[in-house]
Amino acid sequence: MYWTIDKPWMDPRLPSLNRMEMHVPLRLFQDSAKARRAACLPQMVARNAPGSYTPNVILLDKHKWGFQLFKTVEEGLDAVHQDEATNKKVGKTGKKSKKGKGKKFKDSKWKPIDIPEHWMLQGFDDIPIYTNKKYPFPCKPPVVPKENPTGVYKLELDLPSDWILAGGKADQISILLHGFESICFVFWNGRMLGFGKDSRLPSEFVVPKELLCKHPKVHLVVARWSDGSYLEDQDHWWMAGLHRSVELVRRPSTAHILDYHVEASESKDLTVSIKLRQTDGLLLRVRLYNDKQLSSDGSEWEAADVAIWEMMKTEEKFSVVTFQDRINDVELWTAETPHLYTLVLEQVDSKSMKVIQTESCRVGFRSIRVSKGMLQVNSKPITVCGINRHEHDPDHGKVVSLDRMVQDIVVLKQNNFNAVRTAHYPNHSSFYRLCDYFGMYVCDEANVETDGMKPMGRLANDSGWENAFCSRVQRMVRRDCNHPCVIMWSLGNESGRGANLLKAQASIRELDNSRPICYEGGGVLIEGTGETELTDIVCRMYPDVEALDRLSSKSKDDRPIILCEYSHAMNNSNGNLHLYWEKFWDQQHPRLQGGFIWDMIDQGLRKSHKNGRDFFAYGGDFGDKINDKQFCINGMFSPERDPHPCVAEIKYLQQPAAITSEKVLRIRVDRNIVKSQNLVAKALKIKVTNRFSFIGLDHLSWKWSFFCESHPGEVVQGGTVLENGELRIDTTSIFSLLNSIDWHGCESGYLSVSGVLKSSNTWAEVGHVVVSEQLHILLVSQVIVREDQSPSPLTSTILRGAPIVSENDLTLSIESEDKDTKLVINKSSGDLMKMTINGDAFLCGEGVRSNFSRAATDNDKGGMELVLDFLAMPWIQNVLRVVDGSSFSYECHWREYGISQASNVSRKCTNTSIIYGKEETTIECDSVMFSEGGHKLMLLKLSYSLHKSGRIDIETRVTPRGWIRLIPSLARVGISLTLSPSFRNVSYFGRGPKENYPDRKAGAQLGLWETSPSKMGYDYIVPSENGNRSDCRWAVFRSRKSGVLIRPNNKKEDFCFSALLHSGKEFHHAKHTIDLEERQDGAHPIHVNLDHKQMGLGGDVSWFPAVYPQYLVECKKYSFGFSFLPVKTGESPEEVARRR
Repeated sequence: MYWTIDKPWMDPRLPSLNRMEMHVPLRLFQDSAKARRAACLPQMVARNAPGSYTPNVILLDKHKWGFQLFKTVEEGLDAVHQDEATNKKVGKTGKKSKKGKGKKFKDSKWKPIDIPEHWMLQGFDDIPIYTNKKYPFPCKPPVVPKENPTGVYKLELDLPSDWILAGGKADQISILLHGFESICFVFWNGRMLGFGKDSRLPSEFVVPKELLCKHPKVHLVVARWSDGSYLEDQDHWWMAGLHRSVELVRRPSTAHILDYHVEASESKDLTVSIKLRQTDGLLLRVRLYNDKQLSSDGSEWEAADVAIWEMMKTEEKFSVVTFQDRINDVELWTAETPHLYTLVLEQVDSKSMKVIQTESCRVGFRSIRVSKGMLQVNSKPITVCGINRHEHDPDHGKVVSLDRMVQDIVVLKQNNFNAVRTAHYPNHSSFYRLCDYFGMYVCDEANVETDGMKPMGRLANDSGWENAFCSRVQRMVRRDCNHPCVIMWSLGNESGRGANLLKAQASIRELDNSRPICYEGGGVLIEGTGETELTDIVCRMYPDVEALDRLSSKSKDDRPIILCEYSHAMNNSNGNLHLYWEKFWDQQHPRLQGGFIWDMIDQGLRKSHKNGRDFFAYGGDFGDKINDKQFCINGMFSPERDPHPCVAEIKYLQQPAAITSEKVLRIRVDRNIVKSQNLVAKALKIKVTNRFSFIGLDHLSWKWSFFCESHPGEVVQGGTVLENGELRIDTTSIFSLLNSIDWHGCESGYLSVSGVLKSSNTWAEVGHVVVSEQLHILLVSQVIVREDQSPSPLTSTILRGAPIVSENDLTLSIESEDKDTKLVINKSSGDLMKMTINGDAFLCGEGVRSNFSRAATDNDKGGMELVLDFLAMPWIQNVLRVVDGSSFSYECHWREYGISQASNVSRKCTNTSIIYGKEETTIECDSVMFSEGGHKLMLLKLSYSLHKSGRIDIETRVTPRGWIRLIPSLARVGISLTLSPSFRNVSYFGRGPKENYPDRKAGAQLGLWETSPSKMGYDYIVPSENGNRSDCRWAVFRSRKSGVLIRPNNKKEDFCFSALLHSGKEFHHAKHTIDLEERQDGAHPIHVNLDHKQMGLGGDVSWFPAVYPQYLVECKKYSFGFSFLPVKTGESPEEVARRR
């Protein structure tokens, strides 16, 4: 091992120098009322912050900081000495000296800078770098590059006079830095106070008494890289600077509370341990108040009249004083019932009874344990509906505002999440206070990850790094131990196995044995797979559903199973989620207790393009040569926290109640009796199973709606009451609806049930939907035909004369007798070029063509080639392709066989024929699809029929040829159309309202939905396949004049479709949203996909093919077709859909 003793930024044996021991947040209040009030505020209060709650903390964020950026650490450190030397000479002569060695640092060179903020986001000559696994510099621990961007911050202070006077009484002044990346040297009046590493936890340094003066000068030297960077390879942006607040703290000479630890259990036992600096005759008092925080920002609160408990002690000799008692009159804290109390600690002068120092925090009574193979909160098992969350803001990087934290928790609560993993480092203190308040379980993770190390556990097994590992874990526990929201500690992430982690685990046990410990070593056997001796919880990352089954069936392991990461949400992803949640909710597998999706936020940084449009940038967009591209764009929410379409899926799957019935609810209807309105309606009984662990469903009111499939626009609805786990739906209005419509031939109705909030709470308004379900109602009609009655006739259309066929050298045409409807077919390719319906040109551009490809999603691109790129081993791709080609991406196979969106396929018509029927005329084309290299891909039998009624049928028979039959999956089997811009109004009967796919549609309900091409898709940061709707019966495209309804030829089938303003090729080749022209409805052609089959999205992982077999599209023979029917102005599409 190469140690550089004279360069502490490259010495892991020294995590810090002169840094104070970590403790819970202290504010050194001198007024108990203000301390109590501040406990109900999420932010850390200060003297110069709103409220002025404490005279002993000064926030330095809004001060006038100067800044210079240097290329090396040495230059940055030298800058401090040069600046001090210059100031001393100026102080003596009143002029800046022209003598002296080294550079002269004039005031003009100190540029203003905001803190907290990253310097590379404020215009300084440095860039953000994103990597997933790779280190952004040569991996030679602990050595970092000589060229090491180093920022020097300078601030000239004007300290309060009472602080200076107090200095003579031996008051202690310290400077507190809440977060920096990656090492910070702290100088006060030119003298180095110390340094600290660990970018995500505070570092505090005492200022020697002899350095105190009215106008001190502070220099903070922050180096971008240090040995600590090797422990922070965390699949996020590398961005240096001060990303959290800086404060000055005064500790009066008589203030002796240094730290305190609170344990409040489900048995209502309260233990408060207070660590003291001095013990001679101290009088300590602890009080508990039932104060209410009424708003997330704490601006509204309700103070209790009196304390519900208090205790007082005089301490003579022990440095730790413990208060213990049982307090019966308290309610327990859980994520469902986040009851909090205010604890106030007071050090009181025993003679005058004046408060000298007081501290406060919020307390939640709860216990965490692992018992009977399950993680339990207050002796009850919970289901972890969790997500991983990076601290990220699109404009400020790791600088996350309080409002943004609130926004994060609110959108998670609204979508039925109850847990957050702080991936992969401790978060800002305010985030935990907010989780306490809102009710959000937290897996608190240490700032340790060595994912790019080879082997991953190299540093975990190196004794020289022991102190670095252990200090990071211990400091996390010391700071966050009093938060009830923290239900488990994590040793870090993907750092292999080794002695250093075992010692870190033991150190947690010594500090806090009230919570379990979890740890995933790296997802591979050699590094540990979340099942080792290092973890109390089996926390595997990314097992597929079969592997999940195997985990739960291991008889020799009785630990809970909670996945630390699953369902990789990269771009258009998160297929298969329903299969995981079938397991998590299955009572036969009680050890399966959920997991944390990866991850919450697309970590794009807002950037302006030269064309004036903004976009979200990712790896490589800032000129960073070592990067992992868009692998940071893998959240369920956009950088602005807009939910991706997949959020609707996970909200449904995680919902805290199950609404069930028989597999099919049957209503037997005698149609004759319905028509005479004599049928006695009976109630439908719906079972509702509560999935909450601690509360019932009394806070929800229940609503329902019903429609008949043949008339989806006609809806009846009502309310109901939950009694004894049952909803009783009065069917009177349902039968009234059936009586009012002609539902002949309709066998299906759909009953949608939802539970909504009765009243507003901390995270949602009244009426917010918490639970929803759609149940299939089978309508079984008993038809009795009497002598005076016959069945209702089907809707029919007046027939016109037989269509007319014409031909020229290039095309074949079919035209209706009235010339309102016309088809034009390309004789060379067999494709349909033009379609006119009701006299309007329906098609434009390329017309209708067979389609087997899609704009590749990131999951489509995920395969061995991506893994090898992460590992910087792309050179062995060709070898592995021969050994096992199945591990390469779907997109790789599509390119290889010539059917990707990047491929130029061609079609050649080999034969045409005309068939005259009684009611229709048909043109059949035999075509061959060729790859760019001239290989036969598909034989296509294309049939175009024009009926006298005006209906158009397009039928396709597909026969794959050659090696393409071995392809793992086609992207789709269907046809693509380019529609005239005027057909901008879209309505459909299918799953909606948001985008959904065959393996991600559980949360999308069947119904009649209206949309438009500009609204149907989703603007993924990396453009790709999007906007699909599944299980569609029909779709209508309308212009101002007319419309066209599309449905499958086989009415028993459904289909997938999308209608967007960009083509698949445009999406496929675009790297960012700015690569796509801005388009508006009605002004641009509409690109429509009609799919007989669409491949699923996958989503278990994004680096290997992960679409399950049932959602693959086998390359085999297919036969399918679509009908196009004219819709006149004022005509009901449902009526048109019922036509033969």
